[in-house]
Amino acid sequence: MDTEALKQQIEEIYSKDDNFIKLINSLKKSYFIGFVLIGLTIIFFLIAGALIALPFFLENKIFKENYFKIISYVFSIIFVILLVSTFLFYNTKMGPSKIYKSLKSSQFDNEKTKKVYEYYFKSIKLGDTDKEFLMDVNSTNNYFEYNYGSRLTLIKKSNRDLPKPNVIKFTFKDNEVHFIINHPIKYTHERTISTLISNKNNNNTDTKVYYISTDDLFYKNTKFDQSYDGIKITKGKHFDKNFQTESVVFNKKYDINLPSNDIRAARFLSPKLIDKMSTLNDKDFKEFGINKNFYVSKSRKTDYTNKIDFQIGALNYKKIKNFDSFKKQLINKVTRDFELLSRSFNYIEKIY
Repeated sequence: MDTEALKQQIEEIYSKDDNFIKLINSLKKSYFIGFVLIGLTIIFFLIAGALIALPFFLENKIFKENYFKIISYVFSIIFVILLVSTFLFYNTKMGPSKIYKSLKSSQFDNEKTKKVYEYYFKSIKLGDTDKEFLMDVNSTNNYFEYNYGSRLTLIKKSNRDLPKPNVIKFTFKDNEVHFIINHPIKYTHERTISTLISNKNNNNTDTKVYYISTDDLFYKNTKFDQSYDGIKITKGKHFDKNFQTESVVFNKKYDINLPSNDIRAARFLSPKLIDKMSTLNDKDFKEFGINKNFYVSKSRKTDYTNKIDFQIGALNYKKIKNFDSFKKQLINKVTRDFELLSRSFNYIEKIY
């Protein structure tokens, strides 16, 4: 789809919301005030440095003593004023963090974000899908789950109250499809590295931080009974002794967790499903199987925060400075979310 058309749709939907536009304008003013405060602080230190250096070029000792006292008092007062002003600015309604919070809610108000996603959904080719589109918004923020190595009890407690991720819903061949992008997991691993220096052990702690983004697609199962629950296809491994299909390509790419004599494997892996999956080369593919319903899971790891996939519709507001940058961020998010959805959809397209 042409991104220009999507951009115009976003502008048409959001420009009608006076509250949203007011918040965007407030954000622009907030950044302007912030830049002014930063500028004044820089000027303050430059002038302070120049005035402090001035007496060193003078010979009058009495003047020097009085000069330093006066300068100290004046600059102390100005510094405190700047410090208090900056603190009050960033902790009032005019501060960016407060405006971001209001913008996140306003972005989803009156189904604005849902309308953008629905517009994009109807414009792309996604199999023989029903054009009725639903989007459940459970939260508007970017959330992390946390993993601190062995501190699992703290992890479970801190992650317990996270809201469910937002969901895209539609139907395909009369069966419901749900798609979610899970809250990313932030992994922090600490390790102690010992080095021998001058016959003494020197211990240093090395901290490694990385992020795991995952997404899941669920497709209603009306084809197989409960005896098929737990079947899953994963990335292929060498010397696999489980069930093998007649497709050499499929056998190299995938493994199924059923022995060679299990009739369920042959029934689950229909020829058209095998043919379809043999053509797919998704580097993020994790597994595809049945747990009451069909599911497809993908996973990817990154060291960079700008590569993280947050839940559906959730933007990185730190990159938003005005209406144009908001439109750019939303376009990037919509297209990325549907790219992930389409890649998962490929696996379930030939089930029925």
